[in-house]
Amino acid sequence: TYQADQTGGHGAYLRSFPELGPFVEISAEVDESPVWAPDGSAIYFVRDDRLVRREVRLGETLELGSETELFSAAGTRSSAGMRMYDIHPDGDRFLFVTTGSAGGQEAPEVEYEGIGPVVVVVNWFQELRERMGEGG
Repeated sequence: TYQADQTGGHGAYLRSFPELGPFVEISAEVDESPVWAPDGSAIYFVRDDRLVRREVRLGETLELGSETELFSAAGTRSSAGMRMYDIHPDGDRFLFVTTGSAGGQEAPEVEYEGIGPVVVVVNWFQELRERMGEGG
């Protein structure tokens, strides 16, 4: 799965690999960062600051199922050609790179619908040792 300008607008596409077949359009709308679900049952992508799940059934033929908007991805960082999120192996949780600035400033706290604030701790083991009184 990939993002490209195959038909005049940035959309999400599928293509077989390693034997390259024709590309299959998942969505012709402006979509970013398509990625397979861990169990292969869907493809996730970002459209208009929303995370979208599109069902996929693979077999003799490819069947594209319905799309479901999951939640807002506003406040997350995006980068042309780079996916800035990942899916937990259980398929139920996501990790996003949020907007923020470098230089030691903290990223803004982002509330996702039904999830609450997400906190990312850099150098977690170092911070744990310091809090446990073991120094660095």
